[in-house]
Amino acid sequence: MAIHLYCLLAAPAESPEGLRGLAGESVRALAAGRVSAWVGTVPPGSGERSADLARRHDAVMRAALALGKTPLPARAGQRFADDSACIVEISRREDEILEALARVEGCVEMTLAFALPVEARDAGTSPPAPVSGRISGSVPVSARGAGSGRRYLEGLRQRLEVERSRQAESAAVAVQVATVLQDLPVRETRTGTEPTPGRLVISHLILRESEVRYRSLVGSLPAAERSRLVIAGPSAPYSFATLGP
Repeated sequence: MAIHLYCLLAAPAESPEGLRGLAGESVRALAAGRVSAWVGTVPPGSGERSADLARRHDAVMRAALALGKTPLPARAGQRFADDSACIVEISRREDEILEALARVEGCVEMTLAFALPVEARDAGTSPPAPVSGRISGSVPVSARGAGSGRRYLEGLRQRLEVERSRQAESAAVAVQVATVLQDLPVRETRTGTEPTPGRLVISHLILRESEVRYRSLVGSLPAAERSRLVIAGPSAPYSFATLGP
């Protein structure tokens, strides 16, 4: 068996009765000095290759949020051989953990995802295959390669134009978001792109009681921006304070 670490909270912080983890195990609070670790005892390898791992891991974060607490999420899949090994690691990093918990206390994460122009796809963007000599009864290969080379360069040019346009649009959207939220207490902001091309993601760490106002202010964005926007949250502060190895 292994100890799966879900999240950390300032002690004391008992887990809710009946809370189940990714393997259906009981989630329990493990005392580690001034920190409470919510953990579960799971079979080795359970959930490590499951698409449900992140969702089930996050369900424990949401249980903590429902208690009015802001957890410090552990990286999904962080495990220890036993309770003692988990306590030793947490104790070693106690000051760091408490500092992170203090920074996010009373806060939640809200995320805005905007659709951006998709990447240009063109059959001519693959480099022409290197060949030499002549094709029997045909034109020189160099002449044939010139056309494919031009298509390849044109494809590169189009992709660069799309990327420049996407970067400019991302910057413009970020400015609009910052403008509508300028009077809202935002602790921190993280801006980036998702691995899937064509999405701008802006995450904010805000006070829990500011969620309604946050949604209202975001709703004042221009209609064109709202039409391609997805709002997620409130969630645990994954973008701002996740405990890794």
